[in-house]
Order: sequence, then C-alpha cells, then structure tokens
Amino acid sequence: MSDTVTENSKRRVANYELDGKIDLLTAEVRSFRASFDDYCGRADKRYDDHEARLREVEKTVTTMKTNQGVLVAAQSTLTLIASVIAGWFGSRQ
Repeated sequence: MSDTVTENSKRRVANYELDGKIDLLTAEVRSFRASFDDYCGRADKRYDDHEARLREVEKTVTTMKTNQGVLVAAQSTLTLIASVIAGWFGSRQ
C-alpha cells in the first residue's frame, strides 16, 4: 500500500508540474498573440499611410502632367505668334 501512496503522490506532483507548464505555455501563447496583434496593427497603419502617400503622389503627377500640357500649348501658341510676326515683317521688305 505504501508503494501505491508513493506512486499516487508522484502522479499528483507530476500533474501539478504539468499544470504549471501548461499555464506557462498558455501565458506565452497569449503574450505572443498580443505581440502579433500589435505588430499587425502597426503594419496595417503603415500600409494605410503608404497608400495615402502613393495616392497623393499620383494626384501630384497628374497635376504636373496637366500643367505640362498647358505650358506646351502656350509655348506652341507663342511660337506660332512669333512666326506669324516674323513672316509679316519678312513680307514687308
């Protein structure tokens, strides 16, 4: 009977140790999960910030292309006017 009591005592101690290890692993998993959730939240924020910057750059590029088109049209108009004036002066001689 003494062997049975000793064996039961060893099993209880082993169960307490396992319970402690399970609790420790559960706490570690929760900690990792919290860290992972925090990381994902920061990654989402960085992605949103990056997307907003890209959209702003896209708007700026579109505006610059439009302005460039207007400037090219203005330059062409001025060149046409200058050539008309030069042609008019050339025909007067």
